Amino acid sequence: MKKELAVTLSSAVFFAPMTALADTYKVEFGDNLWNISKTRNKDFNEVLKLNNQINNKDLIYKNQLIQLPPTTIKKATKTYKVVVADNLWLIAQKKQVDFAALLKANPQIKNKNLIYPGQEINLPATFTDVKERTKATKALDGANA
Repeated sequence: MKKELAVTLSSAVFFAPMTALADTYKVEFGDNLWNISKTRNKDFNEVLKLNNQINNKDLIYKNQLIQLPPTTIKKATKTYKVVVADNLWLIAQKKQVDFAALLKANPQIKNKNLIYPGQEINLPATFTDVKERTKATKALDGANA
């Protein structure tokens, strides 16, 4: 049981940079595609493309499921400014992030043993960041419902 939980948590951290969430809308009485796209802040033409099963854009039905373009979420872009005597391992420990994830978040660093004071490095999303983005997404979906 403990091993399964550890795998699940580590997977959540590695998949954290997800930036788009699929969106579906259930048609209500009186809806039309134009109003659905505008009230949900979606591009009308994108809504049409995603719903090629709809032959007549002016004819949709109550309880019909409409696919909407994904809601994009900006990644938490946190950075860290390197100070004298820092190395990537110490920064990972100090910021409580996985060392491998820190390396992956900084493809511009060619030699992991060579960083400079004043250099800005990217910090990977943490499990807390993922939870905060999930809350923000739910709030957006609630506001657009």
